[in-house]
Amino acid sequence: MTNPKLSQSPHWSRVARLRPQLREHVRTYPQEYRGERWYVLWDQSSRRHLRFSATAYAFIARLDGKISVEEAWYKCIAGLKEVALTQDEVLLILTQLFAVDVLRSDLPLEATHFFQRYQRDKNIKRRNAFMNPLAIRIPMLDPNAILNRFMPWVRPVFSKPSVFIWFLVVGLAAMMAMLKFPAIDASFNSEIFSPSNILSMIAVFIFIKTAHEFAHAFTVKMWGGDVHEMGITFLVFAPIPYVDASAAWLFQDKYKRMLVGAAGIVTELFIASLALFVWLLVEPGLVKDAAFNAMLVGSISTVVFNGNPLLRFDGYYVLQDWIEIPNLYTRSGRYYLYLIRRYLFGVVDETPPVTAEGETPWLVVYGIGAFFYRLFILTVIVMFLADEYLFIGVALASWAVAMQIIVPLARALRFMFTSPSMDEHRSRAAVVTASLLVSMSLFLVMVPISLTTRVEGVVWVSDQAQLYTGTEGFVEEVLVKSGQHVQVGTPIIRMRAPELEAEIAKLEALLRELEARGAAEYLKHKVKSKITAEEKYTVNVELVLLKGRQAALDITS
Repeated sequence: MTNPKLSQSPHWSRVARLRPQLREHVRTYPQEYRGERWYVLWDQSSRRHLRFSATAYAFIARLDGKISVEEAWYKCIAGLKEVALTQDEVLLILTQLFAVDVLRSDLPLEATHFFQRYQRDKNIKRRNAFMNPLAIRIPMLDPNAILNRFMPWVRPVFSKPSVFIWFLVVGLAAMMAMLKFPAIDASFNSEIFSPSNILSMIAVFIFIKTAHEFAHAFTVKMWGGDVHEMGITFLVFAPIPYVDASAAWLFQDKYKRMLVGAAGIVTELFIASLALFVWLLVEPGLVKDAAFNAMLVGSISTVVFNGNPLLRFDGYYVLQDWIEIPNLYTRSGRYYLYLIRRYLFGVVDETPPVTAEGETPWLVVYGIGAFFYRLFILTVIVMFLADEYLFIGVALASWAVAMQIIVPLARALRFMFTSPSMDEHRSRAAVVTASLLVSMSLFLVMVPISLTTRVEGVVWVSDQAQLYTGTEGFVEEVLVKSGQHVQVGTPIIRMRAPELEAEIAKLEALLRELEARGAAEYLKHKVKSKITAEEKYTVNVELVLLKGRQAALDITS
């Protein structure tokens, strides 16, 4: 059987006569995205998911173990006609199904080796850990029984009164934060990174992130899903709890999937709001410091990381469900690859990864936005680590440059020189790539870059570097040279206060007068003598105070 209208794959003969069948523990769930029907295949044993378009599922649904791949393909062609799958697309579908072990078939050795060349999922966790040392995941327990036990207590949280309370608390906290912003801003100081506060921040961080992950888990349970994996992710070498909430992918209602993604963000904002109220009410101390740390973790980390859709955390999954573009990050990268191959390398028959109307602007904007934001966050993390721990920062920076620039460039070059799809366009691709590299090199070499930067600022010395006087006066002599190192107690400045000297001389004269008067009155007027003695005592005390001020005119380090 042949069809001249469809392209022939050189590998088709290896799979055409196979009779594969989906395993019994594979379940199918339909979903709607931008008016298009999609299907999620869920493997109940491994809890893994694959999402396919309606066209792809029309082929997969025919894999019953009785008909061959080629027969299923031709039936698919007869049913779909103009949107039928090509042989290469069928090969890709079979490879994906084989990779996650959801096909039951007595594959010949040749076909098994063929699929294994494309199979990557068995090593994907290890490879991802190697490629991204900032995020290493370690599963630890199955929380499903714990969730079932506490679900009756948590279920009332998913109600309209709870939503009203959340908006009331978070709204009031937002207004208070704006009113008290100067006080909050003043609390940001070097003491935040002191050893004692770091311990408090770590404890608060683990508590909030644990509540964050349990919020995801309970939300999945609320809508009938199961959660069977919980553990720790080492994000930037910091242990952070995580939960596998991928069961939410099976929910047909996109708003339920969005709520699962947003549950952690909602929880963190609520905790941060309560922490703000505590911080405003209590006196300085351990509780106030812990409340301030909770404010930072629950607000800043939510905005910069979890709630930001440019990173593949909670905000990303909420966004892709809201705009109904599955695999937004991956497909945006594929769309830029399509643009390069189509318009730079001249591959005219290249197919864009766009499946519905309105996806193109999202793919373009998200692709470039996510790339630069991830680069910015990585740069900030590297600079922080380099400032605090030089060796770790330098090692991480080298790793980042290798993984973000060198490795992708090497893959692109390998694809350009080895891919069969580039056979007719390899010369043009090589010329364009070489031209771009030369242009970038010339730009970096020829364009002058300033070695200095001029900015305006205020120099504020630390408390240990400031000099204090005990009284007012005029500088009479500076006893050390500028830049000279001094020890504790070294005289720095000699000052003079003429008015103070005159006052001391006046009191000394008065004291001598009182002493003479007291001596004359001692024998004749006992009462006057005691009064004079009191006056002399008062003058003497005042004189001691003035001489103390005079001694303070000599400033020491």
